[in-house]
Amino acid sequence: MDFLNQIGPLALGSRFRRLADRLGQDVALLYKEMELDFEPRWFPVFYLLSRSREPIGVVDISRLLGVSHPAVNQIAGELLDLDLIQALRDDTDKRKRLLALSEKGWDVLPELQNAWERIQITMRGLLNATGVDVMGMLERMENLMDEQGLYGRFIAEQAATHSSPDATGTVIVEYRPGNPVYREAFRRLNLEWIEKYFKVESEDEKVLGDPEREILDNGGAILFAVSHDSLDGQAGSSEQLEAILGTCALIKKEDGTFELSKMAVTEKARGRQIGEQLLAASIEKARKLEAGKLVLETNSQLTAAVNLYRKLGFVLIQDEPEHRSLYQRADTRMRLDL
Repeated sequence: MDFLNQIGPLALGSRFRRLADRLGQDVALLYKEMELDFEPRWFPVFYLLSRSREPIGVVDISRLLGVSHPAVNQIAGELLDLDLIQALRDDTDKRKRLLALSEKGWDVLPELQNAWERIQITMRGLLNATGVDVMGMLERMENLMDEQGLYGRFIAEQAATHSSPDATGTVIVEYRPGNPVYREAFRRLNLEWIEKYFKVESEDEKVLGDPEREILDNGGAILFAVSHDSLDGQAGSSEQLEAILGTCALIKKEDGTFELSKMAVTEKARGRQIGEQLLAASIEKARKLEAGKLVLETNSQLTAAVNLYRKLGFVLIQDEPEHRSLYQRADTRMRLDL
C-alpha cells in the first residue's frame, strides 16, 4: 500500500514532487528517443524565451514563471553552458542581465516544438482519463494560495485559537511576490513614516519602487503585521490593504549579515506593540535564514525606536569610519549577534 497516500493531506507536497519526478523522467526519455539534448527542467525558461523576440530580464522571468530568482539563474547557467541561450546587458540598467535564445537555440527550436506537441497530446489524454478537471483544480489551488498561503492560514488559525484581549490582534505574514496589495502596503507604510519625520530619499524610492527585486530576489525577506480578522478576505481588496498595519524588511548583505530596514507601523496602530512584534519576528526570520548578525541604521532622535532595539538585544556600533550610509537621515548604527 502507498505510504504517502495513507498520510493524506500532510503529504500533499511530497506527492506533488513525486508526480513531478515521474513526469520529468518520462519526458526525459522522450527527448532521448528524439535525440534531443534537452532536460525537462529547462522547459519553462527556454519556452518563455522562445515566445519572445526581445530579451527578457532574469527578474522578469522569475515573476512570469512564479519561481525564485536563484532557480532561474541556475537553469540559465546550464542553458548558457550549452549555448542554447545568450546573456545580454540592459543599456538602461547595467546591473540587469537579459536572456534570449542563441542562434543554436533557434536552430533546435523546431525539433523541440515537435516534441512538445507530442507530449501535450499524450498529457491531455492522461488528464482526460482521470475524469477530473486537473488543470482547473491546480489553477484554483494556486489562486487560493495567492490569496492566503498555507503559512498565513496556519497563523490565522493559531491566532484565532490563542488570541486574548491583551493580544495585539495581529499576526505576522511574509510578502508574497506578485501580490499588488503587499507591494502597495510596503510603499504606503514606509512613505507615511518617512514623510512624518524626514524626507524621502533616492534610495527609498529605489527600494520601495521594486521591493521584490531590491530585497526578495537578493535573498532577503519582508514581513507584515496584519489584523488576523482580515486574513480570510479577498486579496487585492481595499479592506485587506487597510488591515496591513506594519512592515519590516531584512536585506541580505555579505558574510551572513542581514540589515533590518524599512520598519514602519501605521499611525492608527501605534501603542499596540506591533513594532516589537515585527522586530521579534524579523529576528527569528533572520535566524532561519542563517544570518550571523543583524545590523540596522536609525536616527538618534527616534528615542522610542532606539530603546526598542536595545530592549531586544541590539547594541550601538562604535568606531566604524569605513561605513557610509545610503541615507542622509541615518546617524546611528546598531548590531545584534545571532
